[in-house]
Amino acid sequence: MMKILSTRVPPLRKITKLGKNYLKIGFKNVDSNMCLSILRSAFQQKFKIFLYFGLLLLFYCEWLSYALCPQDWPSLSFTVPSQKFFKVLIVADPQILGERNEKPFSRWDNDRYLSKTFSKALSYTTPDLVIFLGDIMDEGHISHDEHFNKYLARVRQIFQLDKLAPHQVLFLPGDNDVGGEEDEVSLNKLNRFNNHFNVSYFSVHGGIQFVSVNKLTHTYPSMAGHPNNTMRIVMSHLPLLNRASDFGYEIISQLHPSLIVSAHEHTSTHIIWDTQEDPTHSRSRVEEYAYNSYTGRSLWRLSTNQKGVVQEVTVPTCSYRMGVPRMAYGFMYIGKSKLNPAKRSIAK
Repeated sequence: MMKILSTRVPPLRKITKLGKNYLKIGFKNVDSNMCLSILRSAFQQKFKIFLYFGLLLLFYCEWLSYALCPQDWPSLSFTVPSQKFFKVLIVADPQILGERNEKPFSRWDNDRYLSKTFSKALSYTTPDLVIFLGDIMDEGHISHDEHFNKYLARVRQIFQLDKLAPHQVLFLPGDNDVGGEEDEVSLNKLNRFNNHFNVSYFSVHGGIQFVSVNKLTHTYPSMAGHPNNTMRIVMSHLPLLNRASDFGYEIISQLHPSLIVSAHEHTSTHIIWDTQEDPTHSRSRVEEYAYNSYTGRSLWRLSTNQKGVVQEVTVPTCSYRMGVPRMAYGFMYIGKSKLNPAKRSIAK
């Protein structure tokens, strides 16, 4: 009888013949065993649902989202007759996580995100040049040589530096690499960064001059002996025109940039500076670039032929750990005939 009660509920009239005590025991066993069976079945069903949902979520987060990512990126096809373009991919503020303030899983997850998104951007754009605008490491300015070398190995792996030719990559130091924001710039750490990343403050690629300036140390290369009648892109980790400064005006007057690209702010803005006005109050307009795949605002065309006007574009961070909702890589198409560059933010 006990075994029968554990499998199904018998008619009440049969149970009552067994007596009052057996009736109580019978119903207790019916409730207990049936409840366990029901709970077990419900748990198995819910476990399967959660398992399937977890697998789908894992599939989406770890593969499908990256595969679909380029679908929201702007088309790179231009129909300009006989026009040649020089292509530049820009990486800003990746700030790979350090060992002092971050757990191993956080470092691993962030490294994978940067590696996958950069790989997609690299294959999508096939650039002639890749520019890293500084803050490559989050704890570079506080790291000893041992940790710095570990971070360097991770950077090389994440951004596939072994697959890129040395002349195809330009690096700039940021405050998280060498100090300068919360602490003073360390000359030793600046030299360490420059040596390991083979920093060049002036180079020519595709007939375009690329000039690196350092607002942290207020240094820049001399343009003596270099022609000013060609395209010249000035690169800086810190924005130069977002607020009036003697250094920003000095760069404009001494280097005569066609365009300035910078980082550090983790968001993208477009700054237009009219040098014919009062140089200390000459910003005429500041625009924030908001990515919108529906309106096509992910493509901006900047003309460098306006006399007395200098433009700066800050490139957003490419890391999801920087606390901004839109991470991106920058991409430039630079026309080679009196160069009207097109600036693009490729959003992730």
